[in-house]
Amino acid sequence: MKLIHCADIHLGSALTSKLSKESSAKRKAELRGAFKKLVDEASAMDVKNILISGDLFDDDDPKTTDRDMFYKVVEDNADIDFYYLRGNHDIEKTLDVSYDNLKLFGNEWTKYYIDGGQHRIVICGIENDGKGNIYSDPGLDKNDLNIVMLHGQAADSDGPNNIILKRFAGKNIDYLALGHVHSYSEGKLDDRGIYCYSGCLYGRGFDETGPKGYVLLDASEKIESEFRIRPGKMIEELIVDITGTKNIYEARKKISEETGERSDNPLSLTVTGEREFDIESLTDEIRDEIASKRDSLHVSDATRRKYDLKDYVKNTSLTGEFVRTVLADKELTDDEKSKIIEYGIAALKKEKLN
Repeated sequence: MKLIHCADIHLGSALTSKLSKESSAKRKAELRGAFKKLVDEASAMDVKNILISGDLFDDDDPKTTDRDMFYKVVEDNADIDFYYLRGNHDIEKTLDVSYDNLKLFGNEWTKYYIDGGQHRIVICGIENDGKGNIYSDPGLDKNDLNIVMLHGQAADSDGPNNIILKRFAGKNIDYLALGHVHSYSEGKLDDRGIYCYSGCLYGRGFDETGPKGYVLLDASEKIESEFRIRPGKMIEELIVDITGTKNIYEARKKISEETGERSDNPLSLTVTGEREFDIESLTDEIRDEIASKRDSLHVSDATRRKYDLKDYVKNTSLTGEFVRTVLADKELTDDEKSKIIEYGIAALKKEKLN
């Protein structure tokens, strides 16, 4: 039997940070589309159970557009059971209707049973209210295939939205379906089971780069998992080192070459390296160069100004004294010294800081 584990869809996310109003509206629609496509894929693979481990919505009182879309998907796919465990973003008022194929959880352990043939499959979950109820015994039978749903950050100590994974060892869990972390990862829970973050379906901002998707579970003799990358857009991450370019025109050319051809994928670009030229608006220059290639773009300037410090060390000026003082500080790393000197010299020269 196949099941799908997903989480952190964040329908209705504001998506305003570093995005224009038009791009934000477009990406909200794409978030809704990503969830619809997930369900379409499930139907095509004859998957009858979809597990949503929290943060289906971005707000505990979702917008009507997002709520109605979810209701419609559930209603139109009556042959699929949706197991919805609310997360820290959608813990209050997310639903106000009921469907036979929409399975919910609360702040006590709730179990649903599926006839898996040779083994009974148990889907068990509890919502993390921060009061420690999640560490109570879920009462799982060792002869079942047990899937547990939780939402929170894996941690070594208690805290808001934290989950201490080692406290779930030895509880007959085969697969711990987690939500809250927006990148896919998995690891060993104990000798029997594993834990897994499915990550989010769709990168919402420039800090959520790389492949996104869901986990396809196959429950027969044991539970096997496979991360499936969702086809379509993803936020790409690119780092370009402009060391060796002599001026902003050469830097722009190198960056344009490395960003490649036109792509619909948003891009998070970081420019690094030493530059021998001053530029007050490096990010604006770069953005102008490649904006036409991308649907949306974020540029970070992590370059540093290259100085020949030998010209300053022997200098009797205030700038020379400043450079010598920074270089003599044993508590600073070389990178910290380089950045402090760059900013200090620019300030002393009354140049505009980048």
